[in-house]
Amino acid sequence: EDMLETDLTTKMAPVAQPREELVDRDLHEHEVQQLLSYFKQKDSFAYTLLVVLTSTGMRIEELANAKWRDLEWRSPEGAFFLHITGKGEKERPIFLFADVLSILQDFRKDRGMVIESFTGDSAFFPKKNGGHYHVNYLGDRFSKLMASAPFPFVQHRRDPITPHTCR
Repeated sequence: EDMLETDLTTKMAPVAQPREELVDRDLHEHEVQQLLSYFKQKDSFAYTLLVVLTSTGMRIEELANAKWRDLEWRSPEGAFFLHITGKGEKERPIFLFADVLSILQDFRKDRGMVIESFTGDSAFFPKKNGGHYHVNYLGDRFSKLMASAPFPFVQHRRDPITPHTCR
């Protein structure tokens, strides 16, 4: 509106980055399948964590804070949903595939946790004592586990596979 005599936009830094500086956050379906097959044989913790993160789109903080009692069956949809509080304190339901819930129940059963009823204060993804993992521990552990996978697409990645990559 001609309020300023000088065009300030010419002094602003460009937003676009060169292609070679962009973070590679792509994790393709065939790569996820390879990781799942590998960890299914080697590490139930890593396998379950990878299954949950790749199938739900949850943030690692949402998973770390989720409670088992926040899981419910919704008849209209014929599915299970986990009610979480996400970024910006927004509540949202997370859809769980039946096979993902089954894998999670096996993981919980191995840890001596309740799987039949959705009650109590145990963590959705529990430590051995039923408590919640600290978000930083869970994120760091996930990244280290993924980095340990013996696949070229992991070993030659410029950017590590993190929980956020699974979103």
